[in-house]
Order: sequence, then C-alpha cells, then structure tokens
Amino acid sequence: EDTLSNPGITVSTTTAGDVTSLVVFSSSGAVIQPGTDIPLGTLVYSLNPSATLGSAISLTLTGVEIRDSSGVALSDPAIAGELQLGVRGDFNLDGRVSILDVILSVRIIIGKDATPATGSVTYNIEDMNADGGIAITDVILQINTILGIATRSLAIGPTTPVVVSLDVVKTLADNRLMIPVKLEADGVVPGAQGTFTFDPMQLHVGTPQIVGTATGLAIDSHIVDGTLRIVVYGTTPGTGIAAGQGAVLHIPVTVRRGNRLSVSDTCRHPDGGSAGTSSTGDDG
Repeated sequence: EDTLSNPGITVSTTTAGDVTSLVVFSSSGAVIQPGTDIPLGTLVYSLNPSATLGSAISLTLTGVEIRDSSGVALSDPAIAGELQLGVRGDFNLDGRVSILDVILSVRIIIGKDATPATGSVTYNIEDMNADGGIAITDVILQINTILGIATRSLAIGPTTPVVVSLDVVKTLADNRLMIPVKLEADGVVPGAQGTFTFDPMQLHVGTPQIVGTATGLAIDSHIVDGTLRIVVYGTTPGTGIAAGQGAVLHIPVTVRRGNRLSVSDTCRHPDGGSAGTSSTGDDG
C-alpha cells in the first residue's frame, strides 16, 4: 500500500503466488528527496491460522532497480527481512500470556535458563515491552496482562530515583549472618532485580529472604560461580516493595574459616547513573 509519505509518487503492486512485484514511480516528475529510512510502501499481510508460533517467515528482495529522473541506475543494495510469529510475553508459545510465562521469564533473568539469542524470535517474544532487553519490566507487564490491567500501572510508582544499597551486616540469634539490602523510594516499586557478586572461596551465600510480610510479593534467585541474581516483584494489583520499608531483603552469608567479611556495593539509578555507595565490615 502507498504510505502517502512521498507526494506525487505512485505505488503499484501485483501478487502472484508467493511473489509480490512492486513499482514505485512518478508520471509528473516528482522525486523522492535524499534521506534515510524513507518509506516507499507498506506490506500488508494476513497469517494463515495454522502458522506456527515461534517461527519466522523469510522476506527477500530480488530484481531491485533504482533510477534517477534521467534513467541512470543508482546503487540498489537490498536487505532481506522476516516476519516473526508470536505473542509478546507468551514464552511457552501456547497463544496466551500466563503464569507459566512469568516463571520462564524469571528463570532467564536470574540465570537458571540461557538468554535467547538477541534478535531471535524467542528473544523478541520474551522482550514483552519491546525495549530491546529482557528484564523485570517484562515480568511486570506479563503480570499486568494476566490480571487484565495492562493499560495501567500495577501500583503508584516512585517519582524520584530509587536507591539500593547494602546495610550493616546483622548477626541473628542463631549466629547466622545476614546482609540487609535496603531500598529508598518515594513510592511503591512493582519489581526489582539485581546481581550480588562475591568470592565463593571466602563466603558461602544462602537463599535471599524477603524482610517482613511477603503478601503480594514473590522472590526468586539463583547462584552460580560467585554470582547471585535476584528478582522481586508484586503479584497482585497495588502491591510491590513499599516506600519507606527500609530493608527489603536479607542475604544469608557464612564466612569461610580464616576469612573476614567486608561488604561494599555500588548501586545505580534506573537511568544508569551512580546511585551511591556504602561499605560495612565485620570481623565475624
């Protein structure tokens, strides 16, 4: 179809089988001005109901000719493409977004399952908000979709940058050590993810725990080779990590014999800027 973005230019097509022939021309002397990403037309298609979700249909350009107003041929590099079939967020390809898709997303974020190749059909389906990455924001959007509130926020979010930091190590009554993870925000945070790195030769790290009541909150984590990945997210409307909550998580740790515990962290704002640092130490 003509995109009507080039005045005086006509788009004419004919389709036979799996081939569509296209001619873009002007009978009035109109020209397409120099530039990049200039739309010449829009390919309109419909999918066969039996098409397989998770598959891709190749699109190729052949016999391309581009000429100026004098008929002189111009360079005509043709770039092929493809139609990727799927429902964003439907990672298990059953045609709908469900809690199983949320679980599969979380497993990728925390490193239990491998991240799909960037740009692949699987990757783009998993990238539910189409921002080019797979993160907790995709999980929140999946949950919103399941709850039928995809058009509004899960909770009133912060209006200022959120700061995450590690607090002073705590010793519990049973002599276990806990590293508190603090969050400073002026609104409810629907979801968060983070990576905690450590030297496994000096420190044994256990499964993180949510501090206080966990109503409406879910947590998952995974540890591999000195790297702990954590995700926390609200599962019901209006829930999340509350403003002013202070410590959100406790990370249980055990110092291996002969070592000292020294904790430091550099946290970041959502926009990538530094959110601050803190350092604590303990001879325990």
